[in-house]
Amino acid sequence: MTSPPRRAGAPEQNPQSFGICLDDEHLARWFQYPMHIFAGDQDIAEDDPNLPSQPEALAQGPSRYARAKLVFDYAKRQAELLELAFNWKLVDVAGVGHDGAAMSRAAAAFWFEDRIPPVNELVFDDAVQL
Repeated sequence: MTSPPRRAGAPEQNPQSFGICLDDEHLARWFQYPMHIFAGDQDIAEDDPNLPSQPEALAQGPSRYARAKLVFDYAKRQAELLELAFNWKLVDVAGVGHDGAAMSRAAAAFWFEDRIPPVNELVFDDAVQL
């Protein structure tokens, strides 16, 4: 028999903000999956018109970088509280903002070269920062 669903990863101040509802078996599978969350440490804009600004989103943090850290830290705490394996990694990408091409370069180097390149190998002057 499976356990009742739990709200996973929701910040204490707003338990509805992530909206993920999984039973213990699915939580265990999710936390055990080797997920990598790539976060550009300069993706800190709080006024980007494409940044979700609903109350639920703002409860997760003011920027994409803050939200990435929050979801990782909270999921890790939940796994510890439930005594579940946790195989996620938070990969900080130094010097990169909201730049899909630079983040793709970082992910490719991480997977194929086992490194995160310095910002001068990731961001180019002619690249458009979204």
